[in-house]
Amino acid sequence: MEQMEQSVKTILVVDDDNSLAAMLKKVFEMNGWRCETADCGKSALGRLAINQYELMLTDIVMPGMDGFELVEKAKQIHPDMMVIMMTGFSEFDSYDKAIASGAADFVKKPFQLKELLVRIDRIERDMRLIEEARQREQAMQAISREMIAGIQEETRARLEAAEEKLRGVKGAGGG
Repeated sequence: MEQMEQSVKTILVVDDDNSLAAMLKKVFEMNGWRCETADCGKSALGRLAINQYELMLTDIVMPGMDGFELVEKAKQIHPDMMVIMMTGFSEFDSYDKAIASGAADFVKKPFQLKELLVRIDRIERDMRLIEEARQREQAMQAISREMIAGIQEETRARLEAAEEKLRGVKGAGGG
């Protein structure tokens, strides 16, 4: 949980625009994050196969595999990884398709760095809330198991005591 209280530790930026990817990498590293880049979906999947990232920022329109397909495949590898999709194209259904493919957010290029950082902050809060909810649920499940075990033990003890009394009654009456 400690790592979740700090900034996002690792980010994978996927964009075929190498100058944008390099600029984003520099910004993220200046903010204390470890950032890696990939210039296509295939390269990103290779990195995802060997590394864990808290966040992936990916372009939608890239040669070969598009961002939607990348997100779907990436979520199979790392289901809890948060994703922001970005595009310079204004397709009407891009936002809906981004969310449907598993992205947490969507940003249109060109964007202000401050806007992107605010969106990442929101995603970090979401990640913390999800982790806190997961921990609360695990704690509640543990309490439930303890309560059930306690009730079962108490019931077993009462049954044994009742059986013992019954044997005593039978023994006193039959003797």
